[in-house]
Amino acid sequence: MLTWSDIPYEIKEFILQRLGFARDILNAGLASKDTCAILTDDVFWQHTIERRFGTNSLPPEDTSAKKTYSTLALRAVQAHSQDLSGAWTTNIQYFQPRSIQHSISNKVLALNSVWWFEVNASFSVPSGRYRPYFRVAYDFHHYTDNFRALNLEHLKFQVQFGEEGSDERSATLTQFDETCSLPRCTWVRLYLPQIVVIPAHAFEEIKCSITDTASTLKRQFCVDVIGLERVFEFEVDGESNRDVVLVKVEEEFHPL
Repeated sequence: MLTWSDIPYEIKEFILQRLGFARDILNAGLASKDTCAILTDDVFWQHTIERRFGTNSLPPEDTSAKKTYSTLALRAVQAHSQDLSGAWTTNIQYFQPRSIQHSISNKVLALNSVWWFEVNASFSVPSGRYRPYFRVAYDFHHYTDNFRALNLEHLKFQVQFGEEGSDERSATLTQFDETCSLPRCTWVRLYLPQIVVIPAHAFEEIKCSITDTASTLKRQFCVDVIGLERVFEFEVDGESNRDVVLVKVEEEFHPL
């Protein structure tokens, strides 16, 4: 009977590389001393980087290929509220850090009262396919029971990448119609259509933003995190879902 030890090194390498995430590959090393020996070899991680991310992503000779792969294969990157930027986001007259139940950030970025706003986050990521997402909520406590939802009609969700001012710079813009709204006191994660990033170098700068320039008074819109979720080739993700907006309703919280 053929055992794992009998399988040629190249086939073992291919099988381990199909696991995708560094954590899963390392867990496979617990199966046998033979596998563990493969995973301690930096050459294996160099081959894995080259196969998954291309030769441009290979690290310098004095840098651990294993550590580099762990960074490249992150499942998601996200910016918490304290890492967000934009117009007046540090002015407590307009935005205020606030503790809200079930938030990922220690304190979320909450609107006090503004006529227009822009909140954005920037990321540096390797080539690949990504789905941008925004975790937001409508904190209801300043309003009467007549306001049961926040309409999203005027909100614009934009993703930009590529060199500034170049013809190759890409931008996607997502807007909701008048039927879309945020339920009160509930965290909602909005997933935008997938984007494909092919940087000229190892990493690409991506800017994700939320804006609302309609001349209407806005309050109590809360931003918890903005992020990019990695979509790997080996994952099952229906073609029909790639270009649509997904809305995931998460935890409810008590108004302050």
